[in-house]
Amino acid sequence: MTTGTDVESELERLEGRIAKTPDSLELRVAALRLYLRPEWRADPWRAQHALEFVRRFPREYVARSPLVHLHPADAPGAFHQMGALWRAHAAAHPDDADILRGHASFLATHDSEQARSMLTRATHVHQDDGELWVDLAGLAESPAERLACLLEARRTDAEIPALNAQIVQAALAVGDLELVEATARELLREVDVAREAHGDRLRWRDLGEAMWARADSVCDTPGDASDLVFAIFGASAAAHWGHTGLGIVALRRRDVAAAKAHLAESADVGASPGLSSAGPSFLLARELFEAGERDAVRAYAEQCAAFWDSTELGAVIGALDAGMPPTFPNA
Repeated sequence: MTTGTDVESELERLEGRIAKTPDSLELRVAALRLYLRPEWRADPWRAQHALEFVRRFPREYVARSPLVHLHPADAPGAFHQMGALWRAHAAAHPDDADILRGHASFLATHDSEQARSMLTRATHVHQDDGELWVDLAGLAESPAERLACLLEARRTDAEIPALNAQIVQAALAVGDLELVEATARELLREVDVAREAHGDRLRWRDLGEAMWARADSVCDTPGDASDLVFAIFGASAAAHWGHTGLGIVALRRRDVAAAKAHLAESADVGASPGLSSAGPSFLLARELFEAGERDAVRAYAEQCAAFWDSTELGAVIGALDAGMPPTFPNA
């Protein structure tokens, strides 16, 4: 079992080892993963580690991931330094796909048009780079364009986390139910694989520091705890979108009972940063409400309250209880 003190001790140990071997990718990633924990995100040392990582390893995936993302309000000086670093890398390597992807990831937070233009040029040169296509999909200007980019990413056979969940959402947006069904079933197979590795821990719903503390309590090392937490996050999103997609397909085929079962399953998930912040999908709930299944939708909203604390959700429940048509979020 690890505690907050253990994590602090681990960070100190890593800092010492990094000082001796500053070019160690493994050590720097380990430190950044620990600094991502809620209680350490605004620590000045995290900003310095993020800058140093981008300076030394700009082509690595971590250099364009949340592990190094800086918020200008938390670290304005470091944020501007990060921009200067990426401009220097891009000037030195104008056709390098990894450099362009990293620079675009930084730009996307405040200049999406420039980021999209940069990634579009990059895909012309590197057509078989799946991660480039995913990044471009995130900046797409239409659902059809987004889906096309995601399918290009899948064509490359690259291993990209949450790609199938993104494809389900994009396919729903354009009405491609055949693609929705096939991809949603793949998502549920991913959940089965994760459940074989982690069992019922995938259903944990603790948020923020509570989740990390619970993972620490059952894991031998901070690294094992981090693996467990990210497995829970990934499986929860996969289950939610897998059941949402299959439920909509079932309802369009007039199988209301199956659609209602999938609605309930889509909320019977563990913690997920996306679900607990932006909230779950109400696409299937809205269609079931329109089909007269108010009770099923009311039960779904109650389930979602276990992981989404939102005034929007409260408004949905209030409208349903008052016999009024709700304004569904994320629908």
